[in-house]
Amino acid sequence: RCEELRLNGEKLGDEGAKALALALKSAKRVRLVDLWNADIGPAGAAALADVMASNHCVEKLFLNENKIGADGAKAFARSLGKNRALKMLWLSRCSIGDEGAIALAEALGSKVGLGVVEALDLWENGITAKGGAAIAQALHTNQFLRTLEIRNNQLGDTGAAALAAAMPVNRALSTLDLLGNGISDAGRAALTQGLRKSAANPYLVLFEDGFTHQQRTSWEMKGMANAP
Repeated sequence: RCEELRLNGEKLGDEGAKALALALKSAKRVRLVDLWNADIGPAGAAALADVMASNHCVEKLFLNENKIGADGAKAFARSLGKNRALKMLWLSRCSIGDEGAIALAEALGSKVGLGVVEALDLWENGITAKGGAAIAQALHTNQFLRTLEIRNNQLGDTGAAALAAAMPVNRALSTLDLLGNGISDAGRAALTQGLRKSAANPYLVLFEDGFTHQQRTSWEMKGMANAP
């Protein structure tokens, strides 16, 4: 009985990823697939994304440090609306850029969303304010996502303001990591105001370089007793 498939560091390439995708079609017990740094490109990512549309077992998929690009991100954006199992998708250092981020955001904000994905990791993907604004817009409607990691991108103050504007309407998000995004005092002020108006239940934890200990919570900013 295999519940975890860990192939991190194995250079599978696109052909190996396609073979693995074929195997996952009939796998009924695998819950975790770790393909960190497996030399997978857009074609391999597309094969994995396609099988996720019908695989209802895998709950965690780690694709960090694979150059899947915008096309790979688009493939997941197209397929995951049909999935009702995958809760964690890690795509850090995957070179998806704004184009890939916008595709994922459009899926997040749609009626089907990204299925039931609760944790999305987009560290170091060259995402700018344009991609950040699209993600922020999706948070106005998405009520599944609980953890969003966008560390070390280039969202800047414009992206920060867009995310702050989503805080009063989004109830699901509980962790937002914005470290290393070039946010100034102006963007930080917008985020602080967003935290004060946050609708998060029970609260939102925000990570940003300029805050004390690099984090603040919506409970703290609202002055609530016993704030974490």
